[in-house]
Amino acid sequence: MSSNPSTGVTTAFLFPGQGGFDGEALRRAKELHPQIGRVFERLDAVTEELYARRISEVLFGERKADLRDLLDNDPWASQVAIYGAGLAGYEILAAQGATPDVLAGHSLGEITALVAAGAFSVEDGVRIVAQRVAVIERQGGVDGRMVALAASAERTRKLLELVDEPLLAVATENHDEQTVVSGPAGILDRVVAIAGQLDVGAIEIDTPFPFHTPALAPAAPSSPPTYGSWTSIR
Repeated sequence: MSSNPSTGVTTAFLFPGQGGFDGEALRRAKELHPQIGRVFERLDAVTEELYARRISEVLFGERKADLRDLLDNDPWASQVAIYGAGLAGYEILAAQGATPDVLAGHSLGEITALVAAGAFSVEDGVRIVAQRVAVIERQGGVDGRMVALAASAERTRKLLELVDEPLLAVATENHDEQTVVSGPAGILDRVVAIAGQLDVGAIEIDTPFPFHTPALAPAAPSSPPTYGSWTSIR
């Protein structure tokens, strides 16, 4: 939350994308906040339709699946989990009386923000998330990673110039001293190695695909423009 008198915006909700999910924290929060169970019950109907599995059983069942397990075995579940957790967080804040002036999201979080704003129903938000995963998987998937470097965007771009690989990209500028790089796994190993030699810290982000990189460009044309036909009632 922040205040900016020049724009009249006093409260903003920002929904995260990759790297913004903690399964154990979500399980603990579910015991305290009934909104989490209600949100995921709505997601269950769609994931059962699409994948013959309830996302609630995947996340809250007896076998506690961590994010790494989801990424390796059920990429769709990791993405639906991030979406659902963000939406549940919004419902918790709304129940406490928080009213945002602006809803924004990064990457996958943009879908959550649109649903929170009423542009799509909760259920159709899941379908959009699922379609996003499906168009990438139809391309055979992409063997890639995302890594957060402890460096400014300018320094990171200079580091990438040393590797000179067109499929590498600056995915996110988190702040002045952290920049996320995305690209093919093997090439990112070289980036991390060079970063280490330059005393630049690197943290791998748990994600099923290297989002925000030219490596995913072939998937873009296969994403059908069906969003306008989906329900805009929460």
